[in-house]
Amino acid sequence: RFATWRSPKRWTIALAMAGAMLVGGCLQDDVTPVSPRYRAAVEGVLARYHVSGALVSVSVPGDDGWKQSFGYADLAARKPFDPASFGSIRSVTKSFTVTVILQLVRDQVLRLDDRLDQFIPGIPNGDRITLADLAGMQSGIADYSAQQAFQEDFGSNPERSFTQAELVAYAIPASPVFAPGDQYQYSNTNTVLLGMVIEKVTGQALGSVLQSRIFT
Repeated sequence: RFATWRSPKRWTIALAMAGAMLVGGCLQDDVTPVSPRYRAAVEGVLARYHVSGALVSVSVPGDDGWKQSFGYADLAARKPFDPASFGSIRSVTKSFTVTVILQLVRDQVLRLDDRLDQFIPGIPNGDRITLADLAGMQSGIADYSAQQAFQEDFGSNPERSFTQAELVAYAIPASPVFAPGDQYQYSNTNTVLLGMVIEKVTGQALGSVLQSRIFT
């Protein structure tokens, strides 16, 4: 599982599929020990995508598991990563959020064709945007993180915390970008709204839902 964080000189890259590459591509040879094969697979991905550093772990039921740090946590200082280092998980949480939406659909709490305005009012085209549109990045709602107002507010205080409603509010003036379902456009606002829907129907904070349904 690869995390994404910012070093002083470059962005490292989120490689969510790398875990599948490790498990799927490195367990075919039963003669060579697992650890060197995992390490070789990771080093190949890091080199290909010019990733400055990574913390990697592989968990397989019945095995002891494997984890190792690679590269640098700080390029300028040449500070290496170690197993106790931290990195922002960033967009990996999108997968978690959409998984919970699908679980709630399975449990008949939600339907993929439910309209957004059933849960969150005041969003342009909310009466037409479905949960499937949000999950598939086809809602037409602008990306809050691309808006100048957000960038200025975040840039002035990078340690500021934003509520979900505050993030969505940055996107509303620039929305809609297109009609629901007409196009694909990656927008962080989509997943924020799905998180708000989850909180609405479960009555719990998103973090608590993720803890119980995904992490535990």
